Amino acid sequence: GKPTGRERTQITGYQVQLTFNASNNNFSAIARALTDDTGVEVSAGFVATRIKRMVAKEALQRSGVKIAVSDT
Repeated sequence: GKPTGRERTQITGYQVQLTFNASNNNFSAIARALTDDTGVEVSAGFVATRIKRMVAKEALQRSGVKIAVSDT
């Protein structure tokens, strides 16, 4: 059958990181900028979760642990 809800829009970690650096590390400002750029409503919580995942992934990579985590 037809899936419920709206289609998923990929917001990459790279987009979040670029916006994070340009928005003085303010989660609300990042969410507004991503919403304007992608047309998909993004919350500050979404931004915080993405950044937390990126930091954890980077820490694991630096420690030499091989991981297979998607960037979605």
